[in-house]
Amino acid sequence: MQKSFLFSLLLIVTVISCGEDTVKTSVDILAGKWNIHEAYRDGRETQTLKKGYFEFSTDQKLKTNILQDTLFYPYKLSGNKIKLEDAHKISYTVMKLTSDSLILETKIRKFDFRILLLKKGDEELPVQ
Repeated sequence: MQKSFLFSLLLIVTVISCGEDTVKTSVDILAGKWNIHEAYRDGRETQTLKKGYFEFSTDQKLKTNILQDTLFYPYKLSGNKIKLEDAHKISYTVMKLTSDSLILETKIRKFDFRILLLKKGDEELPVQ
């Protein structure tokens, strides 16, 4: 009986731990300027966003030059989702976040984008 209880407990723990695949994000880790290192549109590398950047503030505002203007937009961080709270209504999914690299996915004008960014000052580091 104890063996079946332990097996059941192990099975429950395994199922619960496998259920969470979202990247843990934090306003503090996001804070700072991130330069676009590479960008992919529908799976193909694009030069369209080559000189782009994202700048996150600790009070949850985002400035980027890939939108129509370079204002600070309020955003909400929920799990691995960054949602702009303005007329753009754009959301980004954080696929990877470390202290020096960030991978975002979004949809712009019906195109799927994957954006690889490096923290300002770390532009020479490779992103995987």
